[in-house]
Formats: sequence, C-alpha cells, structure tokens
Amino acid sequence: MGEFLRSALAFLTAGVLAGFSLVVSSAMNGFGPVYAQSIYPKSYLALGDGVPFGTNFDLTPINASVFHGYPERVAESLNLLEFNASCPGETTQHFLGVPNATDFGCGAYHATFPLHLMYVGSQMGYAQTFMRLTAPNTQLVTLQVGAGNYWSLATACLGDRACIEAGLPGVGNQIKHDLGSILERLRSNGYTGRIIIVNYHAPVRYGAPESVDMQTVDAAMSAAAVANAVPVADVFTAFKQASPSGDPCAAGLLIVNASGACSFHPSERGRGIIASLIVQAAKP
Repeated sequence: MGEFLRSALAFLTAGVLAGFSLVVSSAMNGFGPVYAQSIYPKSYLALGDGVPFGTNFDLTPINASVFHGYPERVAESLNLLEFNASCPGETTQHFLGVPNATDFGCGAYHATFPLHLMYVGSQMGYAQTFMRLTAPNTQLVTLQVGAGNYWSLATACLGDRACIEAGLPGVGNQIKHDLGSILERLRSNGYTGRIIIVNYHAPVRYGAPESVDMQTVDAAMSAAAVANAVPVADVFTAFKQASPSGDPCAAGLLIVNASGACSFHPSERGRGIIASLIVQAAKP
C-alpha cells in the first residue's frame, strides 16, 4: 500500500508540473481540504543530490530502485511515507531552476535515467507542488545540496589548489544564499513542519585539503540554517568520530567501487549513521 500511495502521489504531482493543475484544482475545490488531507499519508520529503539519492557507480541506473540512500531508513524509523526527489549531481542553482545554472550532472542524469520520483522541471518546482498538495500531512523535509557546487569548482580548476581556494568564498556565499531561497520557498505554501539540513562528511581523510574545503561548504549550510532557524544533522563530525584513523573510507563509511576507488557516497554503514542523526534531530 505504501508503494501504491507513493506512486500515485508522484504521478499526481508530476501531472501538476506537466500542466494538469486545472484538473487537480477542480478536484480540490470539489471535495475540500478534508478530502485533500485524507488522501495523503504522513509523509517525508527528501531533497538534494547523490547522497540522499544513494548513488553507486557500480550499479546500472536503468531502474532507480537499485539505489538506496538514507531517506529509506529515516522513513522506516519514523513510520513515514518517503518521497525522495533527490537528483545525482544536483547543485543549489540547478535545484532552484535558475536558467543556465551551474550543474554537476543532475540535468543530464534526469534527462537520461529515472529518478526515485517522476517529475519534470526543477527539484524546487517539484517540492513546491508537493507542499501545495500535502503541507498539512508532511511531517519532515530533509535538504542536502551544496557539494555539487564545490565539485563543479574543483573540476573547473582541474584540481589546482590556488584556483580552488580563490573560488571557495564565492561558492560558500552562493550556497548560503540559495539555501535561504530554498527554505523560504518550502515555507511559502503553508508548511510549518520540521526541515533539517544535512551537511557533508570529508571526501577523503580528515585534515586533507578537500576535507577543509568541505568544511567551507558545511559552514555555508550552517549559516543558512541558523538564519532560518533550521537544525543541522552534522554528518561531518559524526563521520569523523566514526573514523579512528581519520579515513572514512577505511572506516567502512563510504562505498568502495569495483575498481577499488573509494566513492564520496556513503556505504550502508554510513547511511545508517546519517539516518540516525536525522531521526534524532526530527524529535520534538
């Protein structure tokens, strides 16, 4: 039944985004808010990039169900119906649907492979439509996006440290500004429930330059969270504490791909830690 309701709501929301808002509006007007609230269960909306999506480069992306992120565990722990709108390679600007936005791969992925949910347009557009339909019954929203902004910079700099360090302040400011806009729009349709920002772990050994870079990303996310009275699930610190040697990959927190390379994306153990942080932050 949970899968049926999730699919039905995903289809309905996608229809609104595709231009069928008149049909939905007629249904809502005809049956009133009591009916509208009754057909939607207590829900959890997961937003963001490849970390909540559950990206694993060893798996074939023909069917999104092969990918497992932390939202599944959060939904199970809190007894909520999960709606995971995340997209691999998402950046804050692309999330918002800004024309010609910097994108680390979400647009191409979304155009080629299925996401966990079917929708057209931006992730922000989907989230706002979701809230218009389900705000009274939505219990939790998690937001994790910003790492793609950093990876876009690092790629453009070809890994050059001076270039990355020169560009990081601008990346941080962009993340802070965009997350503020995202949070404001999530609230614009009457949603008053819990929103949790999820920050990022070190991509390599703690203390390495890339780890310090990610702290800049996390600091920008925290600044947006504070400005909007939103809690942060501190994955950076939790993974550091769970990595005795300082290496999250050696600690089993990240996926080791078939090639032997360590991925940025969390393993089953890593996803469990993130889920626990969110569940704790979601408590009243």
